[in-house]
Formats: sequence, C-alpha cells, structure tokens
Amino acid sequence: MRYDIRNFLATLPFLALLVGAAPVASILPDGTYRYDITVGGRSVGTSTIVIHRDGGAIAIGESASLAGTAVVSGRKIDESSFATVSYAGEAGGKRATVAVVGNAAAVMQNGVSARFAAPSDAPIVVSDNRVAAFAQIPAMLHVTGAKKLTLACVCGGQFVLLPVTVVGNNSGVLTVSIQSTTVSLHYDPESFVLQRAEIPAQEAAFVLHSYDPQPTALPQPVTPTPRPLPAARYASREVAI
Repeated sequence: MRYDIRNFLATLPFLALLVGAAPVASILPDGTYRYDITVGGRSVGTSTIVIHRDGGAIAIGESASLAGTAVVSGRKIDESSFATVSYAGEAGGKRATVAVVGNAAAVMQNGVSARFAAPSDAPIVVSDNRVAAFAQIPAMLHVTGAKKLTLACVCGGQFVLLPVTVVGNNSGVLTVSIQSTTVSLHYDPESFVLQRAEIPAQEAAFVLHSYDPQPTALPQPVTPTPRPLPAARYASREVAI
C-alpha cells in the first residue's frame, strides 16, 4: 500500500537545536496561531492552532481544512519534555484517539484498537495530516537531543508509521527527511514557532499568517472547494490494525 502525501501537506512544522537551553515557557508560547496552506502558490486551506498550559501539560487544539476536508483535534504534550501524552481528533464523523506512554501507544480508530511501539531513539508524534502534529517537534528535539522521530499517522481511516530524520539545521531552517521526501521548516530560534514549511517536490507550503497571544475558542473549519493536489512521491510502511 502507498501512502498519499497530498493528505500530508498540512502537517509539517519547525525546529532549532540551540546550544543554550531556552526556558520551557518561552517555547511554543500560549496563543492563537493562524496558517495559510498553499500548493503551487494557490490557497488550498487554512489552519488555526490554539495553545495553552494546563496543569503540567500543554494543550494544543486545531481546527483545519485542506482541499475540501476538515479536521478538529486536541492533543496534550508534557510541558517539561514535550513528549506526546494523548490525542483525539475527528474528521467526517470519524474519530480517532491515541494514548502514549514513553514510546508505546494505544490507538482507537473507527472502533478498532491497536498497540504499537516506536524505536527508543525515535519519540512519537501523532499526525492527522494537519499543522498541529508537528508543533511539538522543535521543543521535543531540543530537549531530548533526538535526531529521529516516529510520525504515527491516523490518516483517513488508515494507520501508518513514518520515520522522520533530521538531516540539517542552519540559520533557522530545519531540513527533515520523511522517507524520501525532503521538507524545509523555517522557525523562530527563540520560540521554536513555525514561520513557514515547504515541500519542494509538491510545490506546497504553509505560512504563519497571524499570532494572537490570547488563546481563543477554536473556530469551525471552513471547507474550501476541493482542488487537485500532486500525487504522492514516497511509499509508507503500513501497520495492520
């Protein structure tokens, strides 16, 4: 089975591996972040992310649309390590949940449950093919020093694991490899906030449009008219459920 990257276009953010440790409170500061998503310079969707601290955890909510599909999700990550704790999302009336302890996770999707374990040197990030999946990556890599991640994707009724490797980090631009696909992530080196993500092979990008330091209620996603997107250019490793 081949995994279609066009569903993945809305999900890639940022990182900096700094010499000095930044205070945790300054990383991914609370507030409301709005992103524009484009392919070939044409708008195909938007994403609103709301971040706030909640009793030792960071809650990240997202309301997003991409090429005619909408997702609303919420996740919690540990405030000290930025490790994934939990995820719940819904798209098209279908719901998925993920609970993570260390590098082990339990998934429930479309009424079917599964368990999996990621490599010990590749922390888990849950993806639903939108921006928020990667909002935790910069801080996670900064704190742990990891060079690899496991992208656990609950993607349109499928569940796949995608290996992510850091291949370069220069002057506020992080380059990662998701199997054979290269992604460039432009970030703020102090807050680790994504400014722009680019997938050159797909002519895709998402760009931070605005930031409000006040967390607001998530809006309902506005579903745009579907537009054709480029075909996938990498294969995935499927995990049977």
